[in-house]
Amino acid sequence: EDEDKKEYIYKEPMVTSLTEIRERLHKLFCEKFGRENVQMINDSKKIIPSDLDPKYAYIQVIYVTPYFDEKELTNRMTDFERNNNVRNFMYELPFTRSGKEHGSIDEQHKRR
Repeated sequence: EDEDKKEYIYKEPMVTSLTEIRERLHKLFCEKFGRENVQMINDSKKIIPSDLDPKYAYIQVIYVTPYFDEKELTNRMTDFERNNNVRNFMYELPFTRSGKEHGSIDEQHKRR
């Protein structure tokens, strides 16, 4: 089964940490592909597929939130409607305008 470039959204109870999910997925993929063939990407940076070694299965776990445009927000009034049958998501990527990976608080920005 080809998993190349596939993305998945997992809905977990709010008490589940990203670390728990990472560990669970790492174990699952190690069992499927072999521990020596699995690499974890431990930050939320944008992935450039050509930079990845094709001999590895890569896993990147990031926190996403549901995204609704203004029209959809008016149609989804309740918490249930805003948390079920969701098709669009967003996540935030930290960055600095200078391009450095890290910076002081006043240099940091978020991209959605």
